[in-house]
Amino acid sequence: MRSRLSMISVIAGLVATAALLISTPVLACGGFFCSQVPVEQRGEQIVFGYGPDGVTAIIQIAFQGSAEDFAWVVPVSGQPEIGLGPDAIFQEMRWRTDPQFYVNWDWSQGGECMMDMMTEADGDPAAGGGGGGGGQVVVLDKQEVGPFIAVTLDATEAGAELLLQWLDDNDFDQPEESLPIIAHYLEQELNFVAVKLKESATVGDLQPLMLTMPDADEPCIPLVLTRIAAAPDMPVTAWVLGESRVVPTNWFGVEINPKKIDWVSNGSNYEEAATAAIDEAAGHGFITEYAGEIATQNLLYQEGKLDTAALAQITSPTEFLQQMLMQGFPRNAQVQSLIQAHIPKPPEDELSEDCKTDQQFYTWNLEACLDEMPSDWTFDPAAFAADLEEKVVLPLEAGQEVLDRLASIDTNGDDVPNGSYLTRLFTTVSPDEMT
Repeated sequence: MRSRLSMISVIAGLVATAALLISTPVLACGGFFCSQVPVEQRGEQIVFGYGPDGVTAIIQIAFQGSAEDFAWVVPVSGQPEIGLGPDAIFQEMRWRTDPQFYVNWDWSQGGECMMDMMTEADGDPAAGGGGGGGGQVVVLDKQEVGPFIAVTLDATEAGAELLLQWLDDNDFDQPEESLPIIAHYLEQELNFVAVKLKESATVGDLQPLMLTMPDADEPCIPLVLTRIAAAPDMPVTAWVLGESRVVPTNWFGVEINPKKIDWVSNGSNYEEAATAAIDEAAGHGFITEYAGEIATQNLLYQEGKLDTAALAQITSPTEFLQQMLMQGFPRNAQVQSLIQAHIPKPPEDELSEDCKTDQQFYTWNLEACLDEMPSDWTFDPAAFAADLEEKVVLPLEAGQEVLDRLASIDTNGDDVPNGSYLTRLFTTVSPDEMT
């Protein structure tokens, strides 16, 4: 069964859990390493662009394990264009759409409690699936994409066994349990994108991938293949940008009973209440957490704002980071990891008390803490700027191009000025529910 309206990353190998980036917009400390940046938890998230030109999927890949064990395989329509995706888009989407729960005390009503919940849903019921073939695995495309090697494969004639063998022979190792699942997607005449890390890359180099699929007529989450590496009640969040609201076509639309929400604690039990509601739909349902217009102009990228050429000329690490902040580089885990790679903090036992934490070292006391760097360390602004350009700026620009293209769609005659219609769908799903 495919759960339509979104697609989820398939993480094979030795992964047990996945990480989901959630950041708050409050950055009072004014640096890249504030205490609020970032909070991580398990889960999957993806942003779709959906229109007449097909489907674009920006998928956040999360993995725990060694780099040589990383292999990511996902069924796709046709032969997609593959590029790096902007990590910041998930942060931007969350800031605008995270459900908020609060109690409104209306004293004019004699102390009665008035409440609002920013969650609603709509949808339709579920369906089924199967798979096989005979021939050769055809490599449609092979390319290097940032830290990844990505291969697009057609195995509709070869069948599941030959495809599984090809993946294992080429270091995209997949467990034996994936054989009937691969067959299921081959029956639907889907191709596969297989991704692994380059030999020189590490798990810390992982970043979102962007798949542009002109042949796709709908966004889709291939949950059947995901169950190999899924955790129980795994949260899945999908944002779909397009011309109008979207609803599930083969899963239920689920609504939470608002009386189950702990309003006084600002909805601290929200995921638990959501899971209970979804379980009543046999574990096959999406909650619509947001549906409305969203302004996307300059949401991710503005021409000339992120100037890596200027950064490459700054030899002082302190001034380099200050200029990054002034230019508006995202304050997220991806940028943090790049800062740590180019300004590596020494081991804590080699640092003074005022430099031990990331907040102290990179934000509060950087200038003083740099005096404690090893004597043979040198700062390379050109290499840092080149990394920022490849891994942050260009993906942000590509993501903005997707948003701008979607904003120009007006097939219903009710154009959203400089924006699109956004639907946010949420579910929690366990491996035994991924049927």
